[in-house]
Amino acid sequence: MQNLKMLEMLNKGQIEELKIILQDEIYATSLKGNPNAKKRYAAMKRYLKTISDSRPILTKPCEIEFEGEKYNSFTNSYSLALTKESCGELAMCDEPERYPNVSRLIGRSRDVEKVDFNKVLAKAKSEGYKYTKTAIYSNDYLMKYNGLYFRMALVDITFSILNDGNEIDVYFTGKNRPITIENDLGIGIILPIRGDGEYIEGATIIEA
Repeated sequence: MQNLKMLEMLNKGQIEELKIILQDEIYATSLKGNPNAKKRYAAMKRYLKTISDSRPILTKPCEIEFEGEKYNSFTNSYSLALTKESCGELAMCDEPERYPNVSRLIGRSRDVEKVDFNKVLAKAKSEGYKYTKTAIYSNDYLMKYNGLYFRMALVDITFSILNDGNEIDVYFTGKNRPITIENDLGIGIILPIRGDGEYIEGATIIEA
């Protein structure tokens, strides 16, 4: 943070707000020795920005338990990311009893294969894809997997929280069903768009 901005906040008496910003910057700096972890922490913050204030319970990550392990949960109703990593200085959900039972969405009973989502995203970017907050509602760029279509921005924000630089396990749970992705860091769920035809007309399709 620039000194002028800090001074401006101090003059306005925004002590607590300044403290939160500085704590976050200190935590991010501590991750510099692990660039992938730093990117994943940035991805957590980016994901939270996609969540509407109309669902305040989702605007903060929530600690949940799944199959005997602790995860921090992020969901925006279109995808889900469960990570074992710390959320750093992010404010956590203080009403976990009201948080939705997201673990029921996880499906791992069907075929699984390794997919390199980093290559998928690199290909999408070479075709003109650029992440924006509203892109999670857009069909302009789609990933095609097993005959299903997924919004590239949803793939981007969900996978980025779990991205360790390697291929990731992808579970195909059936036609018109979400895919489940998983690695040592956690689990993700991504919902497909419904149908095809007019829904994909004019879209840039990236095969996975």
